[in-house]
Amino acid sequence: FTIGMTATPIRQDNRGLGNIYEELIEAGTIKGLTEQGYLVPVRIIAPSIPDLKGLKIAMGDYEKKGLEKRMNVPKLIGDIVSNWIRFGNNRPTVVFCTSIKHSKYVSHVFNDNGVQSGHIDGEMPEIEREQALSDLRNGKIKVLSNCQILNEGWDEPKVSCVIIARPTKSYGLYLQMIGRSLRPFPNKKDTLVIDHSGCVYEHGFPEDVPEWQLIMTKVKTKDKQKKPIEKQPFTCME
Repeated sequence: FTIGMTATPIRQDNRGLGNIYEELIEAGTIKGLTEQGYLVPVRIIAPSIPDLKGLKIAMGDYEKKGLEKRMNVPKLIGDIVSNWIRFGNNRPTVVFCTSIKHSKYVSHVFNDNGVQSGHIDGEMPEIEREQALSDLRNGKIKVLSNCQILNEGWDEPKVSCVIIARPTKSYGLYLQMIGRSLRPFPNKKDTLVIDHSGCVYEHGFPEDVPEWQLIMTKVKTKDKQKKPIEKQPFTCME
């Protein structure tokens, strides 16, 4: 299914405004799909909000290196593990981290505290990634930590807990992370989101339905007129 909005261009504008959209078509919402039984209800626990003041923004989101330094610290990771032990109730869990290093550290601390955990990232050999996913599916591990590999296109309905340890400005990424645990599964009454990122304060509850609007913005077009060359290049003989 698709959650969000889509629009179809009606005509091409000749004033440099690009495509003109006249109608929004709303696809399924988390609230609506939950009420119809296609998704499970969400419980959210937000035990802490990280200090993100001063972090740079790059490409519309937090700059990666600065974000990793801010989140990949023993105190915050210890809180992730202790709160999962307190609230997670042994649920099959996926953790979303800021970097590969961060993800490995989270998995390491879980294992050190007696919780069988694994790690997965895009640089691992495929056979190792498949083994980690199989271990989660078969119950050999309870927690699978990852960095930007399970956000979308991955389906494991057994997962009933998501730990968000990766702050993001992206509303879409926020919903993608939570969406990994929304699918129904036998004896699965709900899913638990443990938010250590501040995302729920940034974006609201996942079942909230945004009031999408069409707003016309002017798209800058490149000047196709050739400008006269003011200075000719020269050849360096050396």
